[in-house]
Amino acid sequence: MSEPSPDSVDFSSELARFSIFRGLPQSELRSIDAYLPPPLRPGVTIFRQGDVTSRIFLIKKGRIELTRKERNKPTLSRVVGPGHALGRLELDAIEGQLGTAKAISAVELLVVDIESLARLRTQHPELQSNFDRSDVIGHLRANPTFAPLADIEIKWISDIVDIDLGAPGDTIYKQGEYADDIIIIRQGRVRLEGAQKRWVSAGSVIGNQDILARSRRRSTAIVESKTHYYHLPKDDFLAIVQRHPRNDWKTSPIPVEVLLHRAPIFRNLTHAEIQMLAGYVMQVHYHRTHQPIVKAGKYDAYYYILARGAAIKQTPDEQGELLPSVTVARGASFGEGSLLFGDPATASVETLGATNWIRIHRQDFMLYTRDHPDASNRLVLPDDLRRRLDNYIYLGPWQRADEEVLFKKRRHWIVLLNHLSIVFLLLFVQFLLSGAFRFLFGFWPPLLLELLIAIFYTLPVGAWIVVDYLNDYHIITTRRIIHQEKVIMLKERRVTAPIDQIQNMNIERGIIARFLRYGDLVISTAATEGQINFDHLPNTNVAYDILVNEMTRITKFGLLEQQEMIRKQLQERLHLGLEERIDDRALLESTEVRKISTPRDLPFLRLLGLQQQEGNRLVWRRHWFGLVLTTLPAFITVLVVLFFLVFFTSSDRIHHNSQVPLVGVTALLFLISLFWLWWQWEDWENDRYIVSDQLIERITKKPLWFDEERTTLSIERVQNVEFRRPNPLAYLFNFGNVDIQTAATEGKVPFEFVPAPDDVQFEIYRRIENYQTNLEKKRQREQKNDFSEWLEAYHSLVTKDQTLHHNGDE
Repeated sequence: MSEPSPDSVDFSSELARFSIFRGLPQSELRSIDAYLPPPLRPGVTIFRQGDVTSRIFLIKKGRIELTRKERNKPTLSRVVGPGHALGRLELDAIEGQLGTAKAISAVELLVVDIESLARLRTQHPELQSNFDRSDVIGHLRANPTFAPLADIEIKWISDIVDIDLGAPGDTIYKQGEYADDIIIIRQGRVRLEGAQKRWVSAGSVIGNQDILARSRRRSTAIVESKTHYYHLPKDDFLAIVQRHPRNDWKTSPIPVEVLLHRAPIFRNLTHAEIQMLAGYVMQVHYHRTHQPIVKAGKYDAYYYILARGAAIKQTPDEQGELLPSVTVARGASFGEGSLLFGDPATASVETLGATNWIRIHRQDFMLYTRDHPDASNRLVLPDDLRRRLDNYIYLGPWQRADEEVLFKKRRHWIVLLNHLSIVFLLLFVQFLLSGAFRFLFGFWPPLLLELLIAIFYTLPVGAWIVVDYLNDYHIITTRRIIHQEKVIMLKERRVTAPIDQIQNMNIERGIIARFLRYGDLVISTAATEGQINFDHLPNTNVAYDILVNEMTRITKFGLLEQQEMIRKQLQERLHLGLEERIDDRALLESTEVRKISTPRDLPFLRLLGLQQQEGNRLVWRRHWFGLVLTTLPAFITVLVVLFFLVFFTSSDRIHHNSQVPLVGVTALLFLISLFWLWWQWEDWENDRYIVSDQLIERITKKPLWFDEERTTLSIERVQNVEFRRPNPLAYLFNFGNVDIQTAATEGKVPFEFVPAPDDVQFEIYRRIENYQTNLEKKRQREQKNDFSEWLEAYHSLVTKDQTLHHNGDE
């Protein structure tokens, strides 16, 4: 097809109708090089199989037949219509067009320069799969049902599937309907209701049996959790089946329920529990030989069961040296510690060929045990894991689902003894008073009375001191350090900092501390104010070692992740076969049980909008109690002046000329007091505390364009976050202060009088973690791209040199 001269027509509105450009702003659409060629007659060939083209073709009207021919294989054929994009899979391909495209009716096309697509893919990596279907291709390559397909066939069907998103309660198809497609579940959980009820999840293919049996739908598919899935049309599925005749297309390549029931950890679960567990697992196919599944020492989050193929397993000895490898076959399973606690893998496992697996992510399994708590009691575990599971520490709803408590200790008992000294002091004072009583009156008070008096004041005081002691903790988790102090209904304080923000640690001990085996573990971040002091800490060296190990783990884990990303990038860049793309989890459900709570206010006070959601930003005003404190003097003044104003104007005195100036002064004072009240209200309303995915803002502004102070800092500069409920009123009305410590010149950025300060701290910390995770991924992507480009250039030079050498020999 010839290329007409492009013109300057704006096609942004036309381009926006195509799903390939969904999500692009109008300005980006206008920058795309596109043109509209003359309509095509039926029979015109747009491109042929193997052609290398510099354009993609968007079908506006008409129908086009795509055919692919290969030696000794049935021809692949499909008809596509308006809305389809032709040629986008060739962005990185070296084999040219997958098939021949011929118009079978009058066709109108919109032609886009492929360089525009490559530029947009670079500028908008989040939309990459829209442009080249790389995500769909990778997920199909990792699907066990499509394991026999060649890379070209994977690409062929990826170009035709429709992508859909189901919400809980949605029906994908109904029993008795005509079966016109199969469903490939990427992520989510679906319930199938027919002759029997069962659950399926990521990697499952449903509806294929109905098509192959030439029957109507034999079950109803209902979405149980948010689900990503693909529709593959019936004819395209049957074309693939025809090219790969085998007997197991009607059955799942992985008998999930059978393998789960045979796994040692799940063998005591009931049949119903196994059926439901199948809705939380992921089916995975690895196509390459020597594909690493886990590496010894690397922190993992999966339990694995080998469903097909073979793998080799190497376990390190006590010195870290790998023992001789052993071969594991179908049914082998490992990863109990990783599943329950996110422990490092105890062995290295890699494939010996193409393999199918089922795996369960720790967070998905936590959802399962939350929904089916009795099942966790029937898990078959080694004694050490059972003890850890039974003693699992739950800190509260602010604890992350993938966060395990490694260390939780109260202060040393010497602190309790020191605080209880006040009880002994009171008893001593009572003894002195009893002696004075005898001296004055000549006899001791009755012993029973003495005991009753002592119990009356020592028991509540002692109980209060003990409870106060029991509520204070020093905590180390797999993510952060926490120092918590709490006096019930009086005050509360919790300071927390991510482990990767720790700059240095120091143990301080005096003579008594050495003798009684406690000390102060002083932990410093880059914050300009304050340190986190684990004071009077027993087992100080144990806590120190745990922190060192966690800091090392975080650094080592980042390096291992980077190596894996580079390997995958090279796989794609050097065209060494399609790389499997596997989502981290089977489900899309969040495991966070903490939700930002509505402050405990009276219903009419919620109209004040103490907390608002603005896109990805959370905005807080000061708590209404702060409004009351600031406006109360002005409000009382208004009432008092109003009383006198009404008094003066409603009496007969207003008729005396001598009272007119007094009324005028009172009216002026009333206006001034109203202005004061308005000023205080506006001053309260203008103050904002804002947290977004990247920034934290504190805005304090006076009314009428007077002083305004705006403090803005990046999330990445936050070192630790502390919240305090400083008094009983703060407890009663659920407000407090949140102090954000930074390493910058701002030092401490206070959020004062915020509602639900523990929620505010949790939200800030959650966004800090998400920001750091995304920043690390971005940094690794940049590094792996640079590294991959170097190796790609080296690969090209070596290949070119080998070619020249070969030609020279000839």
